[in-house]
This record gives sequence, structure tokens and C-alpha cells, in this order.
Amino acid sequence: MKLHVNLQDGFNGDEVKISINNKQVYHKKNVKTRTQISLADVLESQVNNGTAVIEIELVNKQIKQVIETQVTDSLHIGVSVSAQNEIVYHIQHTPFHYM
Repeated sequence: MKLHVNLQDGFNGDEVKISINNKQVYHKKNVKTRTQISLADVLESQVNNGTAVIEIELVNKQIKQVIETQVTDSLHIGVSVSAQNEIVYHIQHTPFHYM
């Protein structure tokens, strides 16, 4: 199954690390949201059916979010950084659309 992690609003020069099931699959510095489309970057990763544990870390802000979800089909996770510097997310089974 494919897991899609969309880094959306609120990224402003952040160093971002993403691990899936304790394996680091993404590490980039200077991640910035393109405000015209509310998108900073997209990660696609193959995962097995069953429980997936996704850990998202903003290194420079010293914040971390762990998402545990069941994967039975392709899954799309939209991740944003709130004005309060919290990682918020939304999970859906259909792709996000950007203009």
C-alpha cells in the first residue's frame, strides 16, 4: 500500500524528519509552504497492511507528533503546523487537491 504524507500549511524554513514504523524515510532542511497552493512537500512511501506508526518531527521547533493508523488501502495524511506551533493532521483515503 502507498502512504502519502503531504506537508501543507505552516512550514517556514523547518527541518523535518519523518519516520514510518521506526524507519526514517524523510529528512529535509528549509521546508517551506508555498502559500499559493498550501503545500510544502509530498512524501510517498510503501507500507504493509496493518498498523503504521508515523512520527513527524520539526527539529528546529522541537515538536513531534506520532500518528498511529490502520492501513488497508492507499492513505493520504495532510500535515500542517498551527499558529500555536503544534503539528496537526488530517487522514483521508482520497488524494488532496491543490490549485
